[in-house]
Amino acid sequence: MIKIGLKNIEIPLIIGYNKEREQSQNIYIDIYCTIEEETVEDNLEKTFDYKKLADVVEQMKGKEIYTIEGLAVKILEEVKKIRTFQKVEVTVRKHPEDIGVKLDYAEVRIEG
Repeated sequence: MIKIGLKNIEIPLIIGYNKEREQSQNIYIDIYCTIEEETVEDNLEKTFDYKKLADVVEQMKGKEIYTIEGLAVKILEEVKKIRTFQKVEVTVRKHPEDIGVKLDYAEVRIEG
């Protein structure tokens, strides 16, 4: 079993509630995919193209999305169309508007 992925992809999106929708904000995305291969080979014919994962994230820029949960689901669905994975994990983070507590970011993590 091999896990491949991209960490901390940054894209600007209009997402959130009320004032958050007035302008785009930076959203941070991790995508990890588990494949069933037991061995790793140094062979370009058998490798996975990471750009395909980045392209899925880029496609989200033009979509009407309101929540980081909704964004995570859309990314998961699109990644699963690329090929058969044993498991796909998607994490989406953002720095929310002031909610009265100090925090690094709000985050959602899904897998399927």
